[in-house]
Amino acid sequence: GLALIFDQNQALRLCLGSTSVGGQYGAISALSINNDCSRLLCGFAKGQITMWDLASGKLLRSITDAHPPGTAILHIKFT
Repeated sequence: GLALIFDQNQALRLCLGSTSVGGQYGAISALSINNDCSRLLCGFAKGQITMWDLASGKLLRSITDAHPPGTAILHIKFT
C-alpha cells in the first residue's frame, strides 16, 4: 500500500499511501505517471485505483468502481 518516490539523486522525496491502505486494498500491482510527471496512478491487487499529486503528495482520487473488485490491476495508463 506504499509508493516510495525518489528524486534523481536517489533521495526519498515522498511516501504515498499507508499500511492501512495496503491492508484494505492489497499490494500495489501497477503504476503509471502522466506525461508531465505531475500525477501518479496506483493500481492495487484488490482492484482499487488511487491518483496522487506528485508535487504535494496529496491523494487526489480513490477509484473503487472502475475495475472488478478483488481482481488485481496488472496494467494502468493515463490516456
